[in-house]
Amino acid sequence: MRHSSFTLTYPALLAGIDLLSGAAAALTGDLYYILIPLCIHALLRLHLYRGILFFLFAYAYTLWIYPPQFPTEPTTPGKATFSIRSVKVGSTVFGKNHQYEGTLTTFTAADGAAYRNLPCRIMVPLKKARPPASCNYTVEGTLCHKNGRNYFFKPTSWTPLPGWNAAELRFQAKTSVSNYLKRHLKDPRVASFFSSLATGDLDERTLSLEFGKIGVNHLLAISGFHFALLAAFCGFFLRFFLAPKKAIVLLLVLLSAYFFFVGNAPSVQRAWIGIFIFLIGSFFDLRSNALNSLGCALCIEILLDPYSAMHLGFQLSFLATLAILLLYAPCEKLFSYLLPRRPLSLLAHMTTLHQTGHLLSSMLRKALSLNIAVHLVTLPVLLFVFLKFPWLSLLYNLFFPFWVGLSIFLLLFSLIFPPLHSLNNAFTSALLEFPSHAPALWQFYLRTKTLPYPCVIALLLVFFCLGILYREPELRAQFFGGLTTKWHQATGYRFLKR
Repeated sequence: MRHSSFTLTYPALLAGIDLLSGAAAALTGDLYYILIPLCIHALLRLHLYRGILFFLFAYAYTLWIYPPQFPTEPTTPGKATFSIRSVKVGSTVFGKNHQYEGTLTTFTAADGAAYRNLPCRIMVPLKKARPPASCNYTVEGTLCHKNGRNYFFKPTSWTPLPGWNAAELRFQAKTSVSNYLKRHLKDPRVASFFSSLATGDLDERTLSLEFGKIGVNHLLAISGFHFALLAAFCGFFLRFFLAPKKAIVLLLVLLSAYFFFVGNAPSVQRAWIGIFIFLIGSFFDLRSNALNSLGCALCIEILLDPYSAMHLGFQLSFLATLAILLLYAPCEKLFSYLLPRRPLSLLAHMTTLHQTGHLLSSMLRKALSLNIAVHLVTLPVLLFVFLKFPWLSLLYNLFFPFWVGLSIFLLLFSLIFPPLHSLNNAFTSALLEFPSHAPALWQFYLRTKTLPYPCVIALLLVFFCLGILYREPELRAQFFGGLTTKWHQATGYRFLKR
């Protein structure tokens, strides 16, 4: 069997998709996920047993870590060992509190039933003294079932366990950064905005709601966009003072320190792994391609914690990145009919006004292509989760991320030259007026009462396969040529007659 060049070029991506499908099937109990590797392997002319083996491995591995038996009662009293992953200050309808996120590595119910590895959150009111997150705890209390494998725990006692946990150090460091921003940025909304961008923790519900109205709340979560800006900023200065390879090593250290500071949220972990692979390749003068780096990140995250596949941040982060890498090029080709490219020889004879117009049209074409590519794959997931989608997202995502990027660069420069904080405060305060004063008459939503999850998976699989076919002309010719032949055999009609 002859494999396509896509198979030989991006093996890590295909392995990651197989592992993700197996983990999702184990966590949800829906075996139709096996259709994903089967369809992709059939399209790429791969031996099906490879996809099935990876799928079965991830399925068994996930069930070993997260057994299929877990408590489903609304409340279950018992005793547990709580492993803390992070602690932050969060807001709920009942006010602000300290939110501990982690895993109940063991939980023994009052009736003697034992469970393990239950993702859980514990909340402590802000006014009450909280236990430090510098160690793990044995907690007694009531386990409250939220949905799926998500739980809250209401503890009546905390007993510290031997050992050390970095969650407290990370929390104190984030608190120090937030306090620094509040001291130097006079506008509280600007300080909250940058605190979210710097630490990954958002405790301002109003800001989240305003960004959500125009579909740009993804900018409040740390992702590859923010890591790329930080890497570009640090790399720009390091190359003036250090040799290229020394600059790469120091940049790796700085980005890894920031990764430790922010925490290993799924979207942050994906961004860090991707840029780590790129920098390691640059250090050894090896080429790294983005799709394989994405596949490596996918494999690593599934092996470290299969349950991360159920996080919305994980899903949107990987889908958006995959959409950019696979669907941006065909979308740009489509928009080039509306905003055509001009050859350099023709541009050289244009007037300055026409050259400026061509530059603006080129920027608009790229922004439209990026915007549509990302929305094509994230829209089904957003409709499934939230049952609505703001149409303003299509407009604001054309320009708002660019201005947020400028604001982040201003913040980074302000850390070196503090007088710039006042300029940044004024610029970002004006920027935040866009979501605050979004035109009410334009706030229309695409709504749906329900969207079956198998339909979401089918749509994503179609987009993924179309992206592969676009990148592989030979495979595309064989695929559509085969469809044409089958159509002729079934109907006796040819699309194109010679």
